[in-house]
Amino acid sequence: MQADALLADKAFDADQRVIEPLLAAGKKLVIPPKSNRKVQRTFDREMYKARHLMEKLLLQAQAISSNRHAL
Repeated sequence: MQADALLADKAFDADQRVIEPLLAAGKKLVIPPKSNRKVQRTFDREMYKARHLMEKLLLQAQAISSNRHAL
């Protein structure tokens, strides 16, 4: 991976499959912990909010693009 950080939602809160390999590669993780996690991890809330805004923007652009083709 070329990115310095991984911004993902709670579905990617998996130690062995996602978190440990990325930490070993020196990547920064911005993944909120699941509520039922025994040991809660900290994460950058502000960066996670920015991820949400980017996702909303992309979805809106996709909706505009698909509506334009319908005309």
